[in-house]
Amino acid sequence: MEAFNHGAWWGARSVRIQEGRVIVDFDNQNLCSQETSLDKLRWRSRKATPSDCGYFLKPGVEVAVLSSSPSAISKGDHNL
Repeated sequence: MEAFNHGAWWGARSVRIQEGRVIVDFDNQNLCSQETSLDKLRWRSRKATPSDCGYFLKPGVEVAVLSSSPSAISKGDHNL
């Protein structure tokens, strides 16, 4: 996932919705957590790995994955 901030797209470590606000945790150490809007988010794709390919994917296909953190869900936060 990437988020638009200060005129550029930055890698996001995680995105969560907390109390109705979208919070991005950036990969860059200079940018910590920041509130944003959904229109400033985009998926970053990667190549499929053999572990992705149990049913219909083939290795090397571009994929974008949506996942959640079990610890965040138990706290009432939802990661995108």
